[in-house]
Amino acid sequence: MKFSDLNKEQKQIAFLAIGGVFTVFMILNNLVLGPMRENAAAAQNKTDELERKVNRGEAILRRERINQVAIQSAATEIGAIREQYLPPEISRYTWALRQISDIGFPLGIQAQVREHELPRFVPHTSPYRQIKHDTPMWVPYAVQVNFTAGYAKVIQFIDRLCNANPYVSIGMLTIQRNPNHPENHLVQMVVEWPVLRFNEDISLLRELAEGSTEGVN
Repeated sequence: MKFSDLNKEQKQIAFLAIGGVFTVFMILNNLVLGPMRENAAAAQNKTDELERKVNRGEAILRRERINQVAIQSAATEIGAIREQYLPPEISRYTWALRQISDIGFPLGIQAQVREHELPRFVPHTSPYRQIKHDTPMWVPYAVQVNFTAGYAKVIQFIDRLCNANPYVSIGMLTIQRNPNHPENHLVQMVVEWPVLRFNEDISLLRELAEGSTEGVN
């Protein structure tokens, strides 16, 4: 049946029916479909945000793993340097005396070696935990070396000493005229090596070399 064949009353009922359907559609759109779309959009935003956080977290973890590997490698290298080139915690003077004697003896230099009287750094009396982050980890261990030698042998001694130990340094050097033997000068020097200020730092380096971070904080 065509719409034009309907009588007036039937047309009114048809209009009411169409209007009712439209009203129901608007109600569904506003009360059901609209919130569903908003919830879906909010859920998508949260999903995107979580994905960004996960990506950032993964990037941080990757960097952290890289940092841990780098720290472990550096701590291992420092430990090897300490074992090979730096004075040990025990018998530092004996170690330094051997280093100087091994260089001087082949050159005919009989050196007098003694520990330097004055500290070459500012000591601290505060507990380790209070100052470990604000205090240099390394301090110099110094010995004073006195001998007589000609200028050429002095140069040879310093050159061989530095070649034998790349971490040694000459903190002070004086060469004076020797009135009794003008060809052999009076030589005084302060020879020093870096050592760890605190014993706790030795344990820290060992922990880091093993991949542990318990002692870092």
